[in-house]
Amino acid sequence: SSFEPKKTNKSKSRSKKKSKLGIEYNAPVSLTFSILCLVAFLLEKFLLEKIVPDLNLFTSLSKQGSEFAFVASNPIHYIRLITYVFGALDWNQLFLSLILILLLGPSLEINYGGKLLFVMMLISSFVSGVISACFSAVTLSGSSSVIFMMIILSGYSAIEKKKMPLSLVFVFVFFFAKETMKTLAEMSCFYPVLISLIGGFLGCVFGFIATPIKRGKKK
Repeated sequence: SSFEPKKTNKSKSRSKKKSKLGIEYNAPVSLTFSILCLVAFLLEKFLLEKIVPDLNLFTSLSKQGSEFAFVASNPIHYIRLITYVFGALDWNQLFLSLILILLLGPSLEINYGGKLLFVMMLISSFVSGVISACFSAVTLSGSSSVIFMMIILSGYSAIEKKKMPLSLVFVFVFFFAKETMKTLAEMSCFYPVLISLIGGFLGCVFGFIATPIKRGKKK
C-alpha cells in the first residue's frame, strides 16, 4: 500500500498565498495621467462649466489677437500651457486617449523608467502648449501631443530590437487620420494636428537622446 504524507499547516498556508490574486499599480505614470484625465473631464463637464465657465483650465491658449490669447499677467494662463493635455472635447476623445496611453505607457515605463517618461510627457505637453499660444488661432484640448510622442518613442524601442511592428505603424496612421478628419470637420483648420505632431517630433528627439534601461538576461 502506498503512503501519502499529509500536508502540514505551513504547506497549506503557502499554497493559499500562491493562489491569491492581487492588483498591482504597475505603471504609475501612465495610470496617474489617465486618472487625472478622467477627473479633469468630469470636473470640467459637471462642475467648472456651471460655476466658472470662462476658466477653461483644460484648454490651451491661442496666438495674440485671437479670442483665447495668452495674457502674461494672468497666472492661470501659465498653468494652462500644460493642463490642456488633461482635457477632452467629448467622451469619445477621452476614451480613445486613455486606451492608447494605457496600452503604450506601461511598456515605455519599463524601457525608460517612470521618472524619465514623466519628464518626456511634461516637455511634450509644455512645448506644444507654447507653440499653440504663439501661432495657433484655435485652442487645443486633449493629450494628442503626448500620444504621438508615445507612439514614436515606442517605435524607437522596437527598432532597437531590429523589428518595427506593423501594428504600431497602423496605430500612428489611423490615429493621425482620425485627428485630421475630426479637426478639419470641426474647425476647418490644420493647426491643431500640426501642433500635436510636435509631440511626435519630440518623440524622435527623445528616441535619439534617451537611453533605455538595460536589464540583465535571465539565465
